[in-house]
Amino acid sequence: DIVSLRSSMHTVEPQSEGPVTRIYVCTVGAERFRNGCLPPTPKKKKAKKEDQEQKEQHIQNRVALLFGTINTERTEVEKRRYTRTSLSTPLEEKDYCRAAKVHAIWEPPQTPPISTNVHRYDASSILHTLEEEDQEENEEEEQNGEKKIKKKNKVNPKVKRAIELADALGLVPIGWIFTYTDNRSTEGKYAQEVGAGEGSLPVHGRDVVLAANIQMDNMKRLGADNGKKFITLAMNGNTGETEAFQLSDVSVQMVAEKVLHVDLGASKKKNKKKQQESGDKGQGKATTKSKGTNDDEGGRFVKTSQPILVDSKETTHLDTVLCLVNTAMLGHVGTFSGGGTNAKNTPAPDAATSPVKKNGMLTMKTKKRLLQMISSSSTSATTSSAAGDSDILEGLCDFHTLLALDSMLGKDDMDEICRLVKKWSRGQRRGTVMGDKLKMVLQSVLGG
Repeated sequence: DIVSLRSSMHTVEPQSEGPVTRIYVCTVGAERFRNGCLPPTPKKKKAKKEDQEQKEQHIQNRVALLFGTINTERTEVEKRRYTRTSLSTPLEEKDYCRAAKVHAIWEPPQTPPISTNVHRYDASSILHTLEEEDQEENEEEEQNGEKKIKKKNKVNPKVKRAIELADALGLVPIGWIFTYTDNRSTEGKYAQEVGAGEGSLPVHGRDVVLAANIQMDNMKRLGADNGKKFITLAMNGNTGETEAFQLSDVSVQMVAEKVLHVDLGASKKKNKKKQQESGDKGQGKATTKSKGTNDDEGGRFVKTSQPILVDSKETTHLDTVLCLVNTAMLGHVGTFSGGGTNAKNTPAPDAATSPVKKNGMLTMKTKKRLLQMISSSSTSATTSSAAGDSDILEGLCDFHTLLALDSMLGKDDMDEICRLVKKWSRGQRRGTVMGDKLKMVLQSVLGG
């Protein structure tokens, strides 16, 4: 029956609203993230044009997780306040909206892209953030007649610990950010067939599938209602321009059912098998086919494994713009960004400088700065209040610094630091004092 067959297909149509109305992006964390993608500044001065060309060639596309909170706030802030009476219009739920606030942007371990595909980012470390059975590999083993062995998706230990540390600070994963440097204008193999309009789209098929996989892990961890409040930030690596999106409900469902599927290069068995098959057909043909597959499947226009309905028409080609929900984006200084706070809520002048090296360890400058803060708090401890520890507690309100200290301190000491920093960041300043013993431990690991 044609009617029942079409009813079983996924109907893809634009989704106007997502579970989150707006997102507050940490400006300090975003600037640090982009600075990490740029090549190191050359010592010798070169011509501006030559320097700009070299910068675009060596920008490394990277990804990062967004840790923050989901809050409820008024949709529109009224400028004029008025006195409410019993006859006033009652407040309704539509006057409020969900807002995501990014308080820390953390980059997981990543490897540089290979020379044949310099525009790709390495997201293998965040593809799986939960340990669970890999059903796809188990099915392959059953088909081959081998003994079924339950295998689990390996979670990067650094990613696992970062999520645990964020939880200790009252934060949860609320999204991810990636950079792109390739030309993302309206191009692709299926562009004419789907009737794409003019313009560009920063999020392509590969990005949608990856975002859906991370969101599904988040929904398993936090529950479906809380986990689906997940944001995707796409940053142009050349200009720094950033746009915010959410995934539509049907796109996540299609990825879960493998209807929308793009090879993310996560399965080593499959990659090895494909390399062997392409090698048998000929080296020249395999290279050409591989190039076309990367451009088409990972681009804006993707091919679905099953027919879907778009504009009441059956098709197997999808424009990924239908998978996205535009989200308003505002800026603020994240609580655990290391930007510091003041009356004007503006970051410190050197806040964009990362406190850690590429390997995640503290820089020498950060160690000296923390030691100086501990020393100043010890000399002013005669005040017998939290005022003496304000510098060191404010200095520890940096997610990267805390994660670096986590590998240097014991569990009990790290738990105590997280407890103090969490209280301090929430404005509970009175009575939040760091003990002398903990200061001595910090001085010892920092080399003081």
